[in-house]
Amino acid sequence: MTGAKAKGMYYSGGKRCEEIMDVSPLHPLFMGEVTGLDLRDPVDDARLAELIAAMDTYGVLVYRDQSLDDDAQMRFSALFGPLETSRRAHRLDHKLRLDIHVSDISNLDETGEILARTDNRQMSGLANRLWHTDSSFKRAPARYSILSAPALPSNGG
Repeated sequence: MTGAKAKGMYYSGGKRCEEIMDVSPLHPLFMGEVTGLDLRDPVDDARLAELIAAMDTYGVLVYRDQSLDDDAQMRFSALFGPLETSRRAHRLDHKLRLDIHVSDISNLDETGEILARTDNRQMSGLANRLWHTDSSFKRAPARYSILSAPALPSNGG
């Protein structure tokens, strides 16, 4: 699959266009980069099969410069199976900032303000700094985790 190019036909502005998806390794052991694919666009069954094969090959896929809002990310994520519900959605004392299908792992509270370093929500996320597998403890563990970073610090993040 190294450097594999997959062609798909789509329509843009009433014209038939050819979109070429490329998957290239980013590391000798795992991790690939997908280019030539806008995650906001519909994905047909053949393209989905190519993405699943790429995940099976690389374990981690990077899609750079995608302008995904939460709705677009949920649509793309739902192609791979049912979406989980955030565990915080079940807490009566907690107001959600995002949709119940989006796990909010940011440093923002429900009003968009930055959490204090000593806030329990910040403290409980410290373990996430290490490599881990999402939802591995659940009866039906997650097959994939699809992360997005709409805002990043200029360094150290």
